[in-house]
Amino acid sequence: MSANLEVIQRQDSGRIEHFKFDLNQRVLVREIQRPGRVIALTIDYLGRQYYVALWDNGERRNVWLMEDEIEEWKGGAA
Repeated sequence: MSANLEVIQRQDSGRIEHFKFDLNQRVLVREIQRPGRVIALTIDYLGRQYYVALWDNGERRNVWLMEDEIEEWKGGAA
């Protein structure tokens, strides 16, 4: 896992949020067991979310995922 995890200060409350995964970090999408890369972060009423780019059956997909839907990538090189 990255040593410099992303920290975002919320504009609505000024509260600082810590993200488990960093921008550009490789992750594993649990549901389909495919690697992806975090390309954006956001916080909304559902909590922290990660925009993940991944390849699935030869097609690139970009999806918003909750923190519990991804895990640290332990596979090979990026």
